[in-house]
Amino acid sequence: MAHAEKGVRHVPMSVGRKRLVLLGKGNPGLFVFERPKVGEKRHNGYGPHTYRKGWPRMEDVTLIGLDLGTQGVRAIASTPTGELLASASEPYEAINAAVDPLKEQDPAHWRAAALTVLTRLAEGLPASASTGRVLLCVDGTSGTIVPLDEEMRPLRNAIMYNDSRAKELVVEVHERTADLEEKLGYRMGASYALPKMVWIRRNEPEVFERTRLFSHQTDFIVGTLTGEYRVSDYSNALKSGYDLVDDEWPSEVLRAVGIEPELLPVVVRPGQPIARILSSVAGQTGLPANTTVVAGSTDGYASCIASGVVAPGQFNSTIGTTLVMKGVSKGFIRDAAGRVYCHKHPEGYWYPGGAGNVGGLCLNLWFGKENFDRLNELVPGVTPTGNIVYPLTTTGERFPFVRPDAEKFEIIRKDDEASRYAGTMEGVGYYERLCFDTLAALGCEVGDEITIAGGAAKAPVWSQIRANILGKRLMEPRIVEAAFGSAIVAGTVALDRTLTASAREMVRYERMFEPDPVAHAAYDKLYEEFKSECVERGYIDGNL
Repeated sequence: MAHAEKGVRHVPMSVGRKRLVLLGKGNPGLFVFERPKVGEKRHNGYGPHTYRKGWPRMEDVTLIGLDLGTQGVRAIASTPTGELLASASEPYEAINAAVDPLKEQDPAHWRAAALTVLTRLAEGLPASASTGRVLLCVDGTSGTIVPLDEEMRPLRNAIMYNDSRAKELVVEVHERTADLEEKLGYRMGASYALPKMVWIRRNEPEVFERTRLFSHQTDFIVGTLTGEYRVSDYSNALKSGYDLVDDEWPSEVLRAVGIEPELLPVVVRPGQPIARILSSVAGQTGLPANTTVVAGSTDGYASCIASGVVAPGQFNSTIGTTLVMKGVSKGFIRDAAGRVYCHKHPEGYWYPGGAGNVGGLCLNLWFGKENFDRLNELVPGVTPTGNIVYPLTTTGERFPFVRPDAEKFEIIRKDDEASRYAGTMEGVGYYERLCFDTLAALGCEVGDEITIAGGAAKAPVWSQIRANILGKRLMEPRIVEAAFGSAIVAGTVALDRTLTASAREMVRYERMFEPDPVAHAAYDKLYEEFKSECVERGYIDGNL
């Protein structure tokens, strides 16, 4: 156990498939982790690790979310009721430490940016933070991996989530992990961490031989802050091959691709307390010495939580360059087509989601950002346009259908610029509705309220079109940053709150868009025409 302080006492506890050891006399929430013994009884509830005696009042608690993005680090400090206290950000020294098309980052840059951000954040915290309780949660990019040696030092640059060097190994990995993929309803791609580990084993044997731990981006920063590198969460572990259903590393599957389970971290649920920050980190950043780091998540997982999507039936639709959709279902959603896969929810639910190739990029490319304000003013006067557009800007689709040969199509009935612009917005709306219908057909319960985020949410006229097409209320959260989602997670297990309760206390909404019944009826007919065009091209079948 790295960096354990002197004079600690060990009180064994069990949670999930791990053994928890409470460290520090009278210090609740300070944990390190050991692997379970063979045949050991395990518990996955809220009871055994909950420790309340001597805890400060809720108003004396500060929650910090630390988000490791592609370009830099962002942090937000909040009260347990969602009042913002401070924020800070810092770009990395270099976004890519390799030569394109390879994508790598130096973990030292993550460390430097994270410590800089936390130092700035600490300067903005209220004086009460130094005498109260501080809980910190980290999120990072999904699928990014870095090999560490026995001293927990990086052996090479991290291979980023968007690096595709392992694409030649994906078929082989798929063949050996097919049963796991079928069980979890996904298909491993080059963006996954496990194929990257296999690539290192094949192409950098000298690095692989010295590797003692494959660390996710989130886990590396947790280790930087606490000295405990060998703990991860099940959202980050998913793309490394973790079995979310049985809550374990599938040893036989991993060994089939040449990866020993001992090279992978212990996995806990998001929000589980891990350890206090090191005294050196407290001294460097100015954070209180009692700051406790809890298990985090991927950035996408955290962003979904920031939008308030935590209970069954709730969904978030984020339209930026492309569309990303996540929600909560009571049961596990298995999609044989590989369009949708599930993350695990701490309360026994599931987070099904998918990502498509259509989004706001079509407006940027076809109409120009400089024209948006002018055209947005004209949209209400021309909708519904009657135009039918599938606004794909490239070749190929992955959600709500998988078709590498998919192409844009359009039926134009109004050809003026404003109608084409509004019709493209409508096309994204039809596409979004098809995504929701696909999720419903797979067994997801989609409620009457959808939270929205991304660049598309900055255009109220577009949000209203989407509400009219979907026939659902759209709600725009005040903050949808991953850092805020991590702050919400920080306020769960350690405060004896469920994720649902924490989000309901902290998430606020800025705007709501109610569907217009008359417009919705008109869009229903146009949506059916959109689906018919998809059926004719073989993109979907006629049963959806």
